[in-house]
Amino acid sequence: MMANLTRDHDYVRSAIDDCFSGVDTMPSLRSDIMRKVRGEVKLKKKLSAGFVLVIVLVLIAVTALAIVSLTQTAQLMAQTEKEDGDFAYWPVETKVKVIRELNTEGYIETDDQLRKLASGNISLEEADSLADAIIENFTYEEARYVSFLVIMTSAWGEFDTWTTEQKAWYSEIVLDAGISEIGDHTIYTLPNGEVSEAEALEVARQAMMQVYEIDDSTLDAYDILVTFEIPEFVSDGQSYWAITFEAPADMSEEERQFELRTIYVHPDTGKLYQSVESMMATETTITQSGNEIFTAIRELSAKTDSGEFRHWPLELKAEFSEIVSPLVRAVMDSGDLAPLISGGGVQIGVMAQSTYTYGLPTADDISQEQALSLAKQALNQQYDIGLDVLELYEEISVYYDVTNPDQPLWKFLFNPKSLHELEAGDPLKSICYKVEMDARTGEIALLDEFSWQWLGQDYDYDVKWY
Repeated sequence: MMANLTRDHDYVRSAIDDCFSGVDTMPSLRSDIMRKVRGEVKLKKKLSAGFVLVIVLVLIAVTALAIVSLTQTAQLMAQTEKEDGDFAYWPVETKVKVIRELNTEGYIETDDQLRKLASGNISLEEADSLADAIIENFTYEEARYVSFLVIMTSAWGEFDTWTTEQKAWYSEIVLDAGISEIGDHTIYTLPNGEVSEAEALEVARQAMMQVYEIDDSTLDAYDILVTFEIPEFVSDGQSYWAITFEAPADMSEEERQFELRTIYVHPDTGKLYQSVESMMATETTITQSGNEIFTAIRELSAKTDSGEFRHWPLELKAEFSEIVSPLVRAVMDSGDLAPLISGGGVQIGVMAQSTYTYGLPTADDISQEQALSLAKQALNQQYDIGLDVLELYEEISVYYDVTNPDQPLWKFLFNPKSLHELEAGDPLKSICYKVEMDARTGEIALLDEFSWQWLGQDYDYDVKWY
């Protein structure tokens, strides 16, 4: 295996060497290539196949020289995700760098697709499409849903199996890139303090056994995960040992004393952040509510291949408003958001999606196609955006809002990260546009423009997308 991998790497490098044997003596060509790599000049579709091959290969060559390990591409991946969204929307040179490093470290095998990317006579558009196909084969996810974390878990395994050092490294990367902040998500750090992992685990075990009145053997039947983290509900940046006890899927109802419980132990004092009794007192109805919400969301998600909520068909959004939104609003009204915690933090997106009520258009309404055409005309007139440019948006989220049943609204959100045909650095690629209109008359009710930022961090911002 390693011999084959080495041979294939030599094959790629040889192709690169052959292709660039004369570039050093042609400064103007070298300068032109690098300007295109940096995105300073938009590449036209009519470039010759040979010249495009040169560009693709220089990206791979530069990557081979500049990147030593996958962990060193992490900052690039995280920053690109912050700026451009998921993998499908990354610049082609970044995609090639990541794939090249995954190949170099043995996570992606050299196959016909990779050879074609490295040495085939393909356009940049084809290279971009091929990179997406390679990453989809690697992650088993569509490229538009492949994030930095998806790439890393595909390489290193499920996040829960990572070492303490790997988790702390990941959190440091996402903090530096601005993807996450303390107080928004769980942040993993390297252990410190007077209390060791073994001592913290024993404190948690004793607390659980005392409250549930069980012995060691009963608790040993549970899966136990220990992390060192700043929990999402802590605002002062204090880290804790987090010990999670979870019932295995095959545990019988008779054996099951509880489903899941996380105990937080202070690393200096050994005291619990919150007693087990206190958690039990407040979580009886909360756990039921939380399970109901996320179970319903999973069931609705299974009905579509459209991925994120904003891509769902109108019929499914209407079902969401009927089934999920009332449960979420009840939790929000209670002031205790614990039922909405999942995946290490409060699901702000679910809250935003539940803010408005969605339904289905009637015969009294203008059609979705008519409404979208009017929305584009309004943006053209208000913000002087060319109609030809408005046709370049590959993602325009659509909603039929019946929050006020007497005045239903068509809503459209133009996602700037789907403007793949525009040059890097074009200001339109950082601005979201929102249009709302009376669904019956077509009269514009709202025109809004606002800067793009990462979703899931700020409820007030996320609501603008719905």
